[in-house]
Amino acid sequence: MKRFFSAFVFLLLGFSSLQSQSYTKSDIIIYISKYKNSAIKKSNEYKIPASITLAQGILESGAGTSELAINANNHFGIKCGGSWYGETYTKDDDEKDDCFRKYATIENCYDDHSLFLVENKRYASLFNNSSDDYISWAKGLQDAGYATNPEYSKILVRIIEEYQLYNYDKPSPKTAPLTASTTVAEVDNAVTIQEIIFRPTEKHNERDVYTNNHTRFVIAKANDSFLTIANDFFSRESYIRKYNDVSKDAKLKEGDIVYIETKRNKGDRDFHLVAQGETLWQISQDYAMKLKSLAKLNGLEPSVDPRIGENLWLKKKRPKSSKPSY
Repeated sequence: MKRFFSAFVFLLLGFSSLQSQSYTKSDIIIYISKYKNSAIKKSNEYKIPASITLAQGILESGAGTSELAINANNHFGIKCGGSWYGETYTKDDDEKDDCFRKYATIENCYDDHSLFLVENKRYASLFNNSSDDYISWAKGLQDAGYATNPEYSKILVRIIEEYQLYNYDKPSPKTAPLTASTTVAEVDNAVTIQEIIFRPTEKHNERDVYTNNHTRFVIAKANDSFLTIANDFFSRESYIRKYNDVSKDAKLKEGDIVYIETKRNKGDRDFHLVAQGETLWQISQDYAMKLKSLAKLNGLEPSVDPRIGENLWLKKKRPKSSKPSY
């Protein structure tokens, strides 16, 4: 959706005792980009759905904009309790000057959130649920009294489904050593790009064909070339190279994404947070966007790579007043 969710989120915040300000869809997208890896890591360690961790973080911290998140790195509204001996932060909540846990880093906060659920007998029954059953987890958190809001589970589920956070609950396929610039994994005909799983939409000449951002692509096999792929799809080598924004001298490696039709001018997500080692070309491939279009939206030259931590705009042109986020 193109509209901002200020009104929707304001409604959610009315239910939350920890929040007093609204936040936007952009805040949520950026939050997911920043912390999805932490949520997945905790899911792998403790079997807590990554979608639940992210949804709670978004709701409890106002997508990282709340007073508690900013001043105490507390993204889950966890209060001190009798077992807490770390730093504290006080603010009015259920009572005046309620005591909340304060963390040195946000990663520490994510660690403590997982341990808070694992070590507290109140939440023991949650772990009888599958780590991809976010609905049961959301209901279980509410039943166990994580929050006093009677709509808490519904709000969590709505966030998860609105932002498709359930995609982060799926088992992560082992990543093969493919190209240095493309993060793709293929297991049982499923392909993972930017931690989103794609499955074949058709098969042609013994090749699985996938669709990303309304654009069809295949995964290069061993000894593949742009010519062999062009021949399989009754196309020309020059067209396949053009679709993928590569020069006439570029070579394919096993596991590369290869589009068999023209990529799009816009992405199907709002933002991308640049990770270490990513190039502008790789990001354009991951989101099925034309390299020149991606560069133009962000005021960059196609040959210039963005810096780590910068948020790239995928749907709209970056406002002149907008500064990269680090």
